[in-house]
Amino acid sequence: MTAEEYNQLLDNDLTRYLCSALPYGVNVSTPDGNGKLLGVVFDAIGGPICTVSGKTKRYHIGDVKPILRKVEDLTSEECDEIFALLNVDADGGEDYIKINDATGIEFFFPTGRWQEDVVKFYDWSYKHRLDTRYLIERNLALRETKHTKQNEEI
Repeated sequence: MTAEEYNQLLDNDLTRYLCSALPYGVNVSTPDGNGKLLGVVFDAIGGPICTVSGKTKRYHIGDVKPILRKVEDLTSEECDEIFALLNVDADGGEDYIKINDATGIEFFFPTGRWQEDVVKFYDWSYKHRLDTRYLIERNLALRETKHTKQNEEI
């Protein structure tokens, strides 16, 4: 593996997502079945390597797919929860900055604290397994179904 190929693996959306979501607990699919992601190790030769619960071997990051929810799967209650968490005016207003996230969701954050609110949103999205990086559409993640629910023990 060349240095350029290695850097591309470190700088891809799947690696970023898995490392960011790790503290929140994320279920993943591997060629040998599903499990919880336990860790990501950066191997100098092979790139990112994942450890998964219940599995005796480690997996190259390309063989691991997180099980996530699409943005359109958000319920109206969850949207209300997001707005309440952020204390966001859903209609916007003069004192709000419009941020277009990669998800296509438009939020209106109060001027002066929008960075704090963005962090809160991403914290919430990791806890609720939301695919904010379009990994499902790019075949880098699986869509959560009733058979792959994150909150069920795998």
